[in-house]
Order: sequence, then structure tokens, then C-alpha cells
Amino acid sequence: MDCGDIREILGLDRCVSCGVCTDACPSARHGGIVPDAAVASVTVGETPERIWDCLMCHRCSMACPQKIDVAEMMALLRGISDGTPERYLRSAVQVYRTGRTVSASKRTASQREGLGLSPADDADADALRRVLDREGWPDE
Repeated sequence: MDCGDIREILGLDRCVSCGVCTDACPSARHGGIVPDAAVASVTVGETPERIWDCLMCHRCSMACPQKIDVAEMMALLRGISDGTPERYLRSAVQVYRTGRTVSASKRTASQREGLGLSPADDADADALRRVLDREGWPDE
């Protein structure tokens, strides 16, 4: 698969560069991936930069008036890329182990207690691990 295949599969030629996807994108608002520019890049056969900055929230896809699944484009681009950057792999392993991207601090525990919430534990991580194991990830 290459950019030409992705363009054809997702009908990227329908893009009119209106920018609605970019307006909806939280990553773009903070200097990350710019969805309409990424679509334009793929349309001309180039892999856009910063594909790993996409949060995969699908807001771009939901907002697109042409019904282009921009988030799926990002997923396909990641699949044909040279590999996942190390910083994302570290976060993914942390999520697998604990269910969180960062460790819960004592301050967080105190705040949860003050709000009457139960302590954050690894019970949710266990459920997540079962799903990920079933899907064959990670290969530790």
C-alpha cells in the first residue's frame, strides 16, 4: 500500500480544502498535524509530516463535509510508515502496564479522595490488557 492506494481507497480527491477538518482538530490547534494539509500531501503522493501527532479522536472525519475519513487516512499512513517513534512506544507500554499514560501521583490520589472518588487502581488496566492481549499486542 502507498499514498496512491490510500488516496483511492478513501476518495481523497473529493477534498475541497475547506479547512473544516483542521478547525475541528485539537492537535492542529496546538501545533500538531494539520489535517487538510495532510490530505493534500497524500493526494499528490507524499507522506505528510507529523502523522504521529494525530490523536485519533476522529473529530476531523466527523466534521468533513465531503465525508472523508481523515482519521482512517492517518491510521493507514501509520501502518505503512517506517515504524512507531520511540516516545509513542514508551507511552503505549505504560498504558498496557498501568492503564494510564502517566503514573498516578499522591496528589492525584488525594484529589480523588477529596472528590469522593474511588482510588485509581489497575482494575481498568486488567480489562485493557485482556483486550490488547486478544488483539496480539504488545509483543513484549
